[in-house]
Amino acid sequence: MLVKLRFVRLAAALALSGSFVAVATASPALADYGKASTYQVEISANMPANFAGPGTGGGIWLWIQLGGGLTSGTGDYQGSDCLHGATNPIGPQGTFADHGTVSWSSDGTTVTIQGVIIGGVIPVTVTVPAHYGHLTTDMPSVFPGIAPPGFGTANVQVAP
Repeated sequence: MLVKLRFVRLAAALALSGSFVAVATASPALADYGKASTYQVEISANMPANFAGPGTGGGIWLWIQLGGGLTSGTGDYQGSDCLHGATNPIGPQGTFADHGTVSWSSDGTTVTIQGVIIGGVIPVTVTVPAHYGHLTTDMPSVFPGIAPPGFGTANVQVAP
């Protein structure tokens, strides 16, 4: 019984000391991609099913980090896109990993991002609000020229 009690006390002491070490060494979570970020932009844009015939559809999902100043700068992006269907008029078929560097500018109302390539070959301009928050809109509002107005949906989150 004495051995069991000592074991319980030892286990409790180790657990308590372990929690102190965890608290002492834990670093706070950062809300940005580094101290130089001006914007972080997350986009989930989806094409309607069967938009160009049976079996067509897809979407573009990106995370973009922008830094360099309040009105312009550079950044990078990561994400993926998927375009599928035998009669897909937009471009390459299949799933693609998207990543690279971008440049951006802001007029105080919108942020315009240049340098994003989707499908490995299609350059797109990305336009998002210059204010922080969430926006639900159509794909052409975020990717001008990629589709007719009202096409698809895009959820955009702009954060510091």
